[in-house]
Amino acid sequence: MAIMRVRQPQVLVVEAAGAHGMRSASVDDSGRAGGSQPIGVPAGAADTDSKPDLRFVLVTLALVLTIWGLAFWWNPLKLVLAAPATLAAGVSVFALLYIAAQAVERLLEPLSSLDPATPKAEVARDQSVASALASPTTPLLNAAAAAQAALEKLRQNKAVLFWGLATLAGMVMSALTGIYLLDIVIETPQPPPPLDILVTGLVVGGGTKPLHDLITRIEKAKDNAQDPAETRP
Repeated sequence: MAIMRVRQPQVLVVEAAGAHGMRSASVDDSGRAGGSQPIGVPAGAADTDSKPDLRFVLVTLALVLTIWGLAFWWNPLKLVLAAPATLAAGVSVFALLYIAAQAVERLLEPLSSLDPATPKAEVARDQSVASALASPTTPLLNAAAAAQAALEKLRQNKAVLFWGLATLAGMVMSALTGIYLLDIVIETPQPPPPLDILVTGLVVGGGTKPLHDLITRIEKAKDNAQDPAETRP
């Protein structure tokens, strides 16, 4: 028996409600008609915050800036930074950024696979959606929406964490290889190397997300092409 992962639970819940002959009516908190939320849309779902935790974002940003300041600006360990690199003929800055982002992405990929929280949240979400599909009542619809929001918040926090790790990795790569983006694009005056390292790390770290999304889409398309049509989401 093929097992399919449930995706887009709110859409599926709406379809399930229609399959049970339930019209798009409004319900109140007790599940009776006449409330402010349609039966196919979980009450309070629009108000559920799925953004990353603000404290988590601020702590991650503070750690990145602190490590940069200690390692490259104040430099108490007297680290010797690499001399500015010179691009080979015919190599553009975009090609350089792609190579750097690709290297950082490949470096962090094994760490992403060690995440135990996201798979558990996905299982909890799928179970909540399955319950809502079996019995589309207001409490179960709300539970499915809450499970999806919790999963999205977890994904957002994870994205912030890996942005911080990718930025730090980009700064280390910049300091070791002499890839200073400001030095490459600005002829005069010469930017301070610590500032150049920070900017390079931020650019490389930010470039890993779209690259990761592109690679993920390609891998999913390849997997879907190999799997039977009945098992595709």
